[in-house]
Amino acid sequence: PTELPTNVPTFSPTELPTNEPTNSPTCVCPQTLEPTVSFSPSFSPSGRPSRSPSEPPFPIPSTSPSTSPSRSPKISNPPTLNPTARPTGLSDVTFRVMPLGDSITKGHGKPGDFPGGYRKELYRLLVNNGYNLDYIGTISNNGFTIDGKPGDPHHQGTGGTKIQFHIDAIKKGLFNKIDYPDVILLHLGTNDFGKNDDIENAIHRYEELIQLIAEKRPFSHIIATSLIVRKFSPNSSNIDDEQNNLFNVFVEDVVNRNAASGIRVSFLDMYPVVEREQLEDGIHPNQAGYDAMAVAWFGAIKKIFKPYGDSNPPEIIEATALSGTKNVIIQMSKPVADSSIFDENNFKLSNGIIVRKVNIDLGRREITLRTNNFDPLSGKLTYAIIIDGVSDRSPSKIPMLPYSVIPFTITSASPTSAPTQVVNTGGSKLRILPFGGGLIRGQTKFPGSFRKNVYNDLTDRGWSIDFVGTKDFNPANGIDPDHEGTADKFIKFYEQFAFFWLEQIEYPDIILLYVGNHDFTSNQAAKEEAKDAYGRLIQRIADIRPYAHIIATNLLVRNEPYNTDIEDYFNPFIQDIVKEKANNGVNVSFSNIRKYVKQNMLLTPAVGQEDQGYYLNQAGYNAMATGWIDAITAVSTPYGNNERPEVLTIQVTDENTVTITYTKPVANSAANFENYEISSNVSIENIVLDKEKRVITISTSSLLGLVGQTIDVTIKFVEDRLDIPNRIVKTLKTVDVLLDNAPLNNFDIRVLPYGDTLTVGHDEEKSPGGYRKPLYHLMRSAGYNLNFVGNKKTNPAEGIDPDHEGNADKFINFFEEFADVLLSKIVDTPDVILLHVGYKDFEKKRNVEEAIDTYDLLIRRISTILPSSQIIASNLLNREDEAGELIKIHFNPFVPNIVRKAASDGVRVTFLDLNSYVESFKLDPKNQYPYPAGYDSMAQGWFHGIRQIYGPSGSLGRPEIMRIATSKALNILVLTFNKAISNASARNLANYQLNNNLEVLKAVLRNDRRIVVLSTSDYRSFVGKNLRLTVSDIIDRTPDKNTIETKQHVIKVPSYKVLPPSTIRVMPLGGELTVGQLIPGGYRKSLFDKMRSNGYNVDFVGSRTQNPPSGNTSDKDHEGWAEKFLVFYTRNVETWLNKILYPDVILLQAGLWDFKENLQIQGIINRYADLIIEIARVRPKSHIIATNIITQGQNLDNKIMANFNMQVVGKINELASGGIRVTFLDMRSFVTVDQLDDNFYPTQKGYNSMADGWLQAIKEVSGPEGDGNAPEMLSSVVTDSRNIVIITFSKPISDASVSQDVVKMNFVFNKGVKVISGSLDGEKRVVSLTTSNYSGLAGLNFVVTVNGVTDRTINKLEISPDSKSVVKVPEIG
Repeated sequence: PTELPTNVPTFSPTELPTNEPTNSPTCVCPQTLEPTVSFSPSFSPSGRPSRSPSEPPFPIPSTSPSTSPSRSPKISNPPTLNPTARPTGLSDVTFRVMPLGDSITKGHGKPGDFPGGYRKELYRLLVNNGYNLDYIGTISNNGFTIDGKPGDPHHQGTGGTKIQFHIDAIKKGLFNKIDYPDVILLHLGTNDFGKNDDIENAIHRYEELIQLIAEKRPFSHIIATSLIVRKFSPNSSNIDDEQNNLFNVFVEDVVNRNAASGIRVSFLDMYPVVEREQLEDGIHPNQAGYDAMAVAWFGAIKKIFKPYGDSNPPEIIEATALSGTKNVIIQMSKPVADSSIFDENNFKLSNGIIVRKVNIDLGRREITLRTNNFDPLSGKLTYAIIIDGVSDRSPSKIPMLPYSVIPFTITSASPTSAPTQVVNTGGSKLRILPFGGGLIRGQTKFPGSFRKNVYNDLTDRGWSIDFVGTKDFNPANGIDPDHEGTADKFIKFYEQFAFFWLEQIEYPDIILLYVGNHDFTSNQAAKEEAKDAYGRLIQRIADIRPYAHIIATNLLVRNEPYNTDIEDYFNPFIQDIVKEKANNGVNVSFSNIRKYVKQNMLLTPAVGQEDQGYYLNQAGYNAMATGWIDAITAVSTPYGNNERPEVLTIQVTDENTVTITYTKPVANSAANFENYEISSNVSIENIVLDKEKRVITISTSSLLGLVGQTIDVTIKFVEDRLDIPNRIVKTLKTVDVLLDNAPLNNFDIRVLPYGDTLTVGHDEEKSPGGYRKPLYHLMRSAGYNLNFVGNKKTNPAEGIDPDHEGNADKFINFFEEFADVLLSKIVDTPDVILLHVGYKDFEKKRNVEEAIDTYDLLIRRISTILPSSQIIASNLLNREDEAGELIKIHFNPFVPNIVRKAASDGVRVTFLDLNSYVESFKLDPKNQYPYPAGYDSMAQGWFHGIRQIYGPSGSLGRPEIMRIATSKALNILVLTFNKAISNASARNLANYQLNNNLEVLKAVLRNDRRIVVLSTSDYRSFVGKNLRLTVSDIIDRTPDKNTIETKQHVIKVPSYKVLPPSTIRVMPLGGELTVGQLIPGGYRKSLFDKMRSNGYNVDFVGSRTQNPPSGNTSDKDHEGWAEKFLVFYTRNVETWLNKILYPDVILLQAGLWDFKENLQIQGIINRYADLIIEIARVRPKSHIIATNIITQGQNLDNKIMANFNMQVVGKINELASGGIRVTFLDMRSFVTVDQLDDNFYPTQKGYNSMADGWLQAIKEVSGPEGDGNAPEMLSSVVTDSRNIVIITFSKPISDASVSQDVVKMNFVFNKGVKVISGSLDGEKRVVSLTTSNYSGLAGLNFVVTVNGVTDRTINKLEISPDSKSVVKVPEIG
């Protein structure tokens, strides 16, 4: 421009204005304490834009409405929409739309039928056409989703309201609670006519509302409509005419008149848009009607607004400045171009205030001018800003009017709150959680910090305040001391402990969040991360307590250099972070707490503690309290927020009580009977509302008969305590009937917790029993007689069954590889297996891509081992770390499919989505393992998974026979069922039919109610053949009384081997492989079973029992010593052998540790020979089976082959030729490399192969009755009775050898000692001879000569003729 307006302060291009007057006649510079400042033509002091009536902001329609609205033709070319298309090219700034009206705006119809009303389709239309839509309003009910994702739920549609309601709401400050709208969609008046409320003046109220909106929000464009059609009915046939004749016919005139006066308003004729056939109930549209409204709104919006804004130039809404901030904040009427702020010369301030830096927010509507220190000018003068060169974001870059001027005053403190009416809350309390750092807690010199003033001020107004928190440090007299203030912590600390704290306190209504000061000390990384950490903290709190309203703030003024850091890294971003969270459904609002506290309200920190300079003096805490009070009263009433009440929790608390907790205080009428219905014929006998008005206690008829089942509770008509109450949406909740004293069945359900660290429970102090403890109590409260099974008892919890099969820190392949070992040890077959494995694989990033395949193999392996058990296979918890990302990629998405496929292949398995129970905030951020509440949620998941397949009385399907066993007596059959069955059906002999005239004589049901023992006629003639048993009419114990499917079972009767009475004594001798590295019993269990199945009555001998086999059937004795050198065995073997019975066979495998420790490996073969020689010296009659060393990997194998395996055969043959009873076993040929683990120790398959090798070698040297050597006498001793001689033989001998008719001939003594009789012990090795008294031979010897004694082999090998043994008679005493 060639000259400035005469009423604008003049600025020299080279110097800034001062307080001194200039000689320029056009200057209106401040010269007194109360100067006057004129305004530019673009702004009037009233707050309404000043426009010439001849230049309205948009074209005025040239036609006036007719006297009676007529049905207009349908829109000929409505906008088309691809419902699946993803929006592209969205504007980079938001377009704020405020839907304002009644239930038609809310989207009512029948509850839940039309989510979002017209807002849903309008949202889709706008977004798909590039508008970055932001619905605004204080209400978010009746939200909607688009393609499965939530849309913006906000609006200002209040059901049942009339025009006057909204006039009053605006006067009470409605617009102060929301962002400045770009456009307001106004459809209102339906209820004025429906309720016949002064309908003649409805149009005048409508005009008053339009003018009031324009006064409060002059830059918002109002689209005002006529009312939609009503259906004709006996009750409303004339209402449609009344709406048309008294309202619709005048709306366009009202709009045109106000538009001509400068108000931004345009008319949309909505009456012809919705057809009568598109009304759901005669008033509200159905979906087609709402969609038609959306198309009409969209057309009207497009005429005025593009995605980047309307065609009006940007204008200034207001400017604010607070002392201590150095910032002047300018609110613009629309988003402005980024280039507008590049040149600081576009912004000039009066009175010597210098603009140093210009910032703009993400919404491109708020400009922040960083200035020099203007605190000395605070509160004294009114100043002016002149702005030039700022344009909007349209392609044509519409500029502001040149040299636009806005006045502002630097305020020194927040305005004092206006007096408010004292209220009576009726006993309800508003729960407020002060949450954050040192300023939440405060210093002891200022008791209660800001909390004191917040409490006292709100209490003086009649609010009943209940501060909540786990801490009570720094209390103040007369106020609630609780808070959650922890000083000197980074924001990440609060994120980590948020769940831990919130879980311990009552559910807050409001959370006052102030954190971040500590991040701005000397930690550069913390500064840069602070704003993102703050956003995560808000989200975490909202996830944990979604109904609590979070008031999030920027940081207060600080001393330099910290203040600059805060302004650079934190404060400019917080409001946008809060807004983004709110738009995504988080219950959060922003409070500019910084504007309340000035620089002079900071304490001066001690020298060396400058980073602590954020603490306040009392005036600072008072000012901060004022900010909090303003923020609290903006989002809440004394009775809670303006949202409808919802059900927070509902549970059965005893056999006659259901308790409902609401999200906010509710009206006394909440205790009315008509508000509640309970299914399953449960009657309601009494209802009580607690004194805090949040908890309803319903007394009911007895729920005892429903234990373990669910009931449906319907809640309706419940309202909150607001003056205009919000009503709950009709709600149906399904509730578990769980009782502490629930009656239990007299038979158990066997549950095997099987898995990794989460099965054990990672923290014995905080979570004893892991999920098992809460699961145990849950199931018993549901009537399940729970019996955990497993071989582990680690991390037990008091009062619960400690058994489980949890193996901490193990990978999936461990469970797959050792499934046979882990599961075969369990005595009682489990009904249900809870499978959770894999956490460690992803934590250690080991074989993550193969994890899902191994999991599949594990499920199928378990099914093979325990085919009657039902597996519940879960996914892994959604960790919030790198391992969690890998889980989401490589594991969790595939688990449902592999479970489904396994089930289709006949595996008894179902899938459980544990993540639907365990929210991520229930995992400790430090290690990603569950908090105690996380284990509680895991238990809930397992409980519901079990209940879907297994009730307290058994599985939900038919009873089935899992196996049928015969007995050696050949007249017993043992039937094992998959579930408990009824006594009557189990004992009914008619339910069992055998073939070939065999009879069932008796049926006995064992105490576990799963096993039936049938006594039958003898089926000896069927040995090696098949029996056929038909079972029918067996009934389970469930309420449904499921009946077994009639089926014929084929039973093979085996040929039972009768073990000899004599034993074969086998001594396992050696190192790690004899003990059984990692595998219980090593090869010994398998060898024991194999020998017995081959007719050997085996007796393992040894002085040790470490690492016993599972079960009670295997002999535990051995002489295995892990990690010992050969010289250790040579040195100690005599001691060991003297402790035990004389072995028949010694299984020797040693020397591996010498190689692993590289101990003089060149001499190992000789040391091995020395050990064999020493064994033979001590036990010359024992047969030694000596082996080579199994493969140990290439590096070690080369040494073993060269120094041992290639030489051992020759060395053993050399010893055998020298008379030692020793043979060689090539164990390496039995155990292959694929049967070894990563440390080259055998897996279970490897040990089974070792057992095959040992068995083969044993068969070559001995049969079940002994080896191929003739019996020999090992010893002969006398007894104190002086008439007994005991002779021990090297092997079992025949009973005939000591029969009465030959015993005197076979055993002959000298020196007059006579044999009277003889007997043979149970193992057939020891002969006791009763003789004549030999007391007279005390101190002397006599000799026994033995002939005719034979062994028990088929060859009846006889002792060498005239074998002699000297018998020594000790001195008496």
